[in-house]
Amino acid sequence: MRTPRRRKGWAFGLALASLSSSFFAVASHADEIALYSTRETPLVEPVIAAFTAATGIAVRPTYIADSLVKRMTAEGDASPADVLMTIGLDKTAQFAAHDLTQPIASEVLDQALPSALRGASWIALSVRPRVVVVRADAAFAAIRYEDLADIRWRGRLCMRSPLHQNNVALVSAYLLHHGEAATEAWLRGLKANLAHRPDGKDNDAIREIAQGTCDIGIANTVALAQLLDGREGPE
Repeated sequence: MRTPRRRKGWAFGLALASLSSSFFAVASHADEIALYSTRETPLVEPVIAAFTAATGIAVRPTYIADSLVKRMTAEGDASPADVLMTIGLDKTAQFAAHDLTQPIASEVLDQALPSALRGASWIALSVRPRVVVVRADAAFAAIRYEDLADIRWRGRLCMRSPLHQNNVALVSAYLLHHGEAATEAWLRGLKANLAHRPDGKDNDAIREIAQGTCDIGIANTVALAQLLDGREGPE
């Protein structure tokens, strides 16, 4: 959650199970708050209803398909937004770079959320796992991210662009855990193992694994769910 800098108040959280979806917020002791969200309406409305039922505070949502940064920057101090809800920690960096939010100080949130799911001016409401994907007939039981650079996967790895926010977050986490030299070596190994130039979405990487173009890939679990439930077509 992020809190727009033009308003002061205490941070609150809505009960939702990403790092990929971050809810930035604050509300004073108000009867209504204004929410700007880039998340899909069906995902947000049940949470809003539960929050209002629990607190008595009404939420006035505005769903924004374009960039929240552009919208907030254009509105400036006249923006009615109290709460910004978006996806991806890369967006929180953009908010901070444009000075669009203010720090969150809440003992309630500190106690409710582990430190990995909150920052100075944001909290994460849900975590979207990014996993290694293999064929169903793969002959091993487990694999680590580190193993993706192994020479045995030469020419057998599929993935979307490394510049996409999902992979940027993965590389950032790898850098944090392993350091610069090891991360550079790992990225060189990934590049050498690619079956082709990275393209498409996570869904496409999973399709290629199923079709035999690749043996292994990287994807969010939501991409597999979308393929399994038919949202990506009859496959």
